[in-house]
Amino acid sequence: MKKLLILLFSLLISYNSYADSLDDKGLRCEPRGVNDERPMFVWFQDNTYSVPEIVGYQIEWSGRYSVRFIGTKEIDFLSRENPGNVGWWEHKILNRETLEIRDIEKFKYKGNCKVIASIEEIKDSLNEVIDAAKSANKI
Repeated sequence: MKKLLILLFSLLISYNSYADSLDDKGLRCEPRGVNDERPMFVWFQDNTYSVPEIVGYQIEWSGRYSVRFIGTKEIDFLSRENPGNVGWWEHKILNRETLEIRDIEKFKYKGNCKVIASIEEIKDSLNEVIDAAKSANKI
């Protein structure tokens, strides 16, 4: 019985560290240029991704879009079925080891992303942007 429990426990540990699993993780990519005003976020769930956007004073999430694994090191953000719906993330490929993002055409955004373990962190950050916009508006 003891050996069976150890085997079961080891299977559970190895299942959680499976290389293809993106579930319950996100990315925060910092602004890189003059036109980038705030960080860009993405959230992974069920091997799909969703992108938050501020619309007025609300956070709206895009529909779920597929990801494609390129070997074990890269993720392709597929959105070709609905082009334009995921904004900044469209046509991007993420290196899972370095967190570098590049356009399909090979343009690189070097070292500007970090992993987020909670969707609440994304919501909190975007709510700060919304609160700043509310306080700046006089009417």
